Amino acid sequence: MIGGVAHLVLIAVTAVGVGAVLRRTAGAVAVLFAVLLVVPGLVALLPSPWNDDVTRYLPSSAGVAMSAVVRFPNLLSPAGGLLVLSGYAAATLALAAVLLVRRDA
Repeated sequence: MIGGVAHLVLIAVTAVGVGAVLRRTAGAVAVLFAVLLVVPGLVALLPSPWNDDVTRYLPSSAGVAMSAVVRFPNLLSPAGGLLVLSGYAAATLALAAVLLVRRDA
């Protein structure tokens, strides 16, 4: 249950970072929708060894790894999912901070 809550919180933090980078609500929603729902479907079209390797590090798969009750062999561990999703959140917040300082200084 803690993994599910952390998954939602880190996705929300990532959304705030994307919103601060883009400065448009509709654009931020569209980008987040694409990254969480469209990109995993497109990655599934890659050849077999690549799609398993890339899918494992997508934000949606990292969140599933954190909140899954049963361990799946093609997903990261819960701690690995937490680290990957935290990395996405930290990267978007860092980019938002840099752009905020440059644009609004």
